[in-house]
Amino acid sequence: MEPLTFLVIDEAAQLKESESTIPLQLRGIKHAILVGDDCQLPAVVESNVSDKACFGRSLFERLTYLGHSKYILTWRGSKQKVSIGIVSPYSAQVATIQEKLGSKYENKDGFSVKVKSIDGFQGVEEDIIILSAVRSNSRRSIGFLSKPQRVNVALTRARHCLWILGNARTLTRTESVWETLVRDAKARHCFLNADEDKDLAKAILEVKKELDELDELLDGKNIRFKLKI
Repeated sequence: MEPLTFLVIDEAAQLKESESTIPLQLRGIKHAILVGDDCQLPAVVESNVSDKACFGRSLFERLTYLGHSKYILTWRGSKQKVSIGIVSPYSAQVATIQEKLGSKYENKDGFSVKVKSIDGFQGVEEDIIILSAVRSNSRRSIGFLSKPQRVNVALTRARHCLWILGNARTLTRTESVWETLVRDAKARHCFLNADEDKDLAKAILEVKKELDELDELLDGKNIRFKLKI
């Protein structure tokens, strides 16, 4: 093969720095372009020791840290049908939603629906995004949703409209971006409580019945127990 003079590395922020140096060692390389976003998901590092040692850091991130300029691209919406993306951080939930939807919306005129994990949506935008953040527990632990890069990917996939479904009490833990999001949504009157919407409450009841979880609704402290459905 003739010597290469121009190198383009796509998803450069997801590539370990040690891996990026491999093509840079080719003789004759004079120019290199790195395409990526250091604020999104980094390279996968299985070892906790290596992760703490910044082994997963990319060359893109290092160059940004050293003050090298980067250029932000503008993604223009297509003039075709409206695209809808359903995003979940959990692969099992993605599989369940895909199973429920089936092929119902595959050939619909006017819009398309895609269901993927957060990692699967990296680098992709849709007109409308429905983000499932339905982790719920008394400890207010958001686990997988706490990683800043993963949150950034999840919240920046929508071109025009973003809907977030989740448990506000779990998400609004101290010093979390989710707390800021919930507070901002309430301030802009964009916060909707499913327990106070009769249609949503009815949908929840039907799902509980389908999953044989009606015992939960018998708890007198449960708001849905008090609703007239």
